[in-house]
Amino acid sequence: MRIYTISLFLFILSGLQFVSAQETGTLIIDSDSSYLPVIINGRETGLFTPYNEEMETGEYAIEIKFSPLFSFRDTVVVTANQVTRVFENKPQTSGNLLISSMPTESSVYIGEKLLGKTPLALKDISPGDYRFVVKKENYNDAVVNVSVGNSELAKAFAELTAGYGTISILANPEADIYIDDNFEGTKMYNGRLSTGSHVIEVRKESFDPQVKVIEVEEGKAYREFFQLQQVFGKISITTNPSLAEVYLDGKMVGFSSMILDSVGVGDHTLRLVKDGYLTLEKNIEVVKNKTNYIGEELKSGFIVVTEPAKAKIYLDGEYVGLSPKFLVDMDPGKHEIQIEKEEYPVIRKEVVFKKNTADSINVVLEQGFLVSSNPEDAKVYMDGALSGSTPLLLKGLEGKHQFIIKKDDFADETFDIDFAATDTLNYHVDLMPGCKVNILTNSADAEIWIGDEMVGNGSVSLPLAQGEHKLAFKNSKYFNDFEKVITVKENGQVEQIDLPSKMCSITVISKPKKGTVLLDSTLKFNSNEKTVLMGGAYDLKLKAKGFKTIEDKITVEKADQKFEYLMEPLHYRSKGTAVLLTMIWPGAGRSYLTRGESSAIGGFLFYGLGAGSYFTNEKSMDLSDEAAEAMLQNDYAEHDRLMQESDDYKLYSDIMLYTAVGVWGINMIRTLATPSEKKRYEKLKMTGYYNPRNQTTNIGLVYKF
Repeated sequence: MRIYTISLFLFILSGLQFVSAQETGTLIIDSDSSYLPVIINGRETGLFTPYNEEMETGEYAIEIKFSPLFSFRDTVVVTANQVTRVFENKPQTSGNLLISSMPTESSVYIGEKLLGKTPLALKDISPGDYRFVVKKENYNDAVVNVSVGNSELAKAFAELTAGYGTISILANPEADIYIDDNFEGTKMYNGRLSTGSHVIEVRKESFDPQVKVIEVEEGKAYREFFQLQQVFGKISITTNPSLAEVYLDGKMVGFSSMILDSVGVGDHTLRLVKDGYLTLEKNIEVVKNKTNYIGEELKSGFIVVTEPAKAKIYLDGEYVGLSPKFLVDMDPGKHEIQIEKEEYPVIRKEVVFKKNTADSINVVLEQGFLVSSNPEDAKVYMDGALSGSTPLLLKGLEGKHQFIIKKDDFADETFDIDFAATDTLNYHVDLMPGCKVNILTNSADAEIWIGDEMVGNGSVSLPLAQGEHKLAFKNSKYFNDFEKVITVKENGQVEQIDLPSKMCSITVISKPKKGTVLLDSTLKFNSNEKTVLMGGAYDLKLKAKGFKTIEDKITVEKADQKFEYLMEPLHYRSKGTAVLLTMIWPGAGRSYLTRGESSAIGGFLFYGLGAGSYFTNEKSMDLSDEAAEAMLQNDYAEHDRLMQESDDYKLYSDIMLYTAVGVWGINMIRTLATPSEKKRYEKLKMTGYYNPRNQTTNIGLVYKF
């Protein structure tokens, strides 16, 4: 084992403040074998070698598991602002072990530790003697002793003997059978039980349970019969007024007041029915040899029942409970009942209550879009076609639709709903007498005034008498004040008012690439360029090839306004692909990672030097051949000259070759040192630069992408 401590010097950047809540250091655990489980302070970390984590200072018990039967253990101290490194080699001597059994799928233990199920192969075990226990339910344990030598495969076999008896159980009448508090069946059971004590219990509602304890011996058969005895209780029922029909578990048994004898023990449903009164239903529990006294005051009113149940009930706007719900002690006259349940439209019912009467309101809730009105029975037109009368439930609606609600002597109500953009389930309107006029403007915030009264902002629908009306539009951020006189002639009249706009300018800044900006799907221009346009709210889309489209809602309200966005790549370019490209063409990998920011010209230099080295080496070899011919002709001076020139060319070839290898190596190092595209994108987001909703000119730090 080798432990090294390396001091780390921390430098604090000027202008930044760093406050440490807890001193920490770094613990590195490694081995010559990777992917070995690491255990800290007896706890499985879920991490493997090489292990590198920042930890609080202090002493730690570490363990490296080389195999299920061998671990390296040590105690280390983590010091503040330092790196503590632990390195341990895999043991040089080890063997392997195969444990099998009959029957298979038996559990193998060493001590209290479960190693697995047979057949079980254990690798890299330290040589020595081992004792294993093999276990299986309904079988006797088997002990296996085995010696494992160095670099050998040891084998061990365990034959388990049966350790159980058989049992047959019969219950009359049919009842639930439990063995050791585990449900095993109804009426009859046949099976095996391990040797030892077992508790058998037979249960049935309204019957006394029976319990037996048996001692099971190996190889013996047992038969048990249970005869259950039914038990009873009583119910005493009184009502005011009397003579209410009494139903028990759905069967009429008489009139109140009365006593029911010999009622089976357990849960029952009691229902009381009398004309002019609300039906009362309740669950009761009958106890053995006891009388259950029921006294009920029958009341008049309404019962609200819904399908599905547990809908919220409101009476005259006040929440009164969940359905089914009795509404009693109501004042005679008209009342509004409102029913609400998640994922269903709101239901409104107008009821008239009379004293000493009882009635029920049964509502089947259906999913869809509900159109309702006050008063009811108004005609509903969808996209110009008559669909029915209020209240009207419409199902399966998709996309955008226009609705008009019409009723004689009332102003029309017109509304549009885009079901793809909203999850609304209701539209309710209180219809207004007179001519309904829809005043629409191109400004969402403009105040609309009629005389000295402000009636709304942007667009309004309101009843107006026939004749002329002077409208004023004021205090808009994006439009100038404006006045107009309209003449009301008919119900449903629409007045479209276009206010004069104030001019603004914006610059949409996109990083790392210039893109195309689309506002409200109509206005198109390039990012990073100043654009003049009218003030207002816009839906923005920013597109660039190779990057995800950014969608945002922006508000333009002044000159020289800026919106800055960081564009996320459609697909992050991987480090592995960059390394492969660098291997093929030096410089191409880093250029690939930075999307062209870095040059890939290194490839020309690498292959140029390589080609130069090859041809220079060929020239050296040719000169060497010419020198050999000069030697054969006994021209030693020419031979020496040619050999010198050949050596020079060989030197040039080697220099170019080593330079090419250096170019390749430098580009590979630069590629490996370049952060992945995803890391650089995440770093940009963390600096505060990325904020699509930030509409100020100073977004934050700008990091070179």
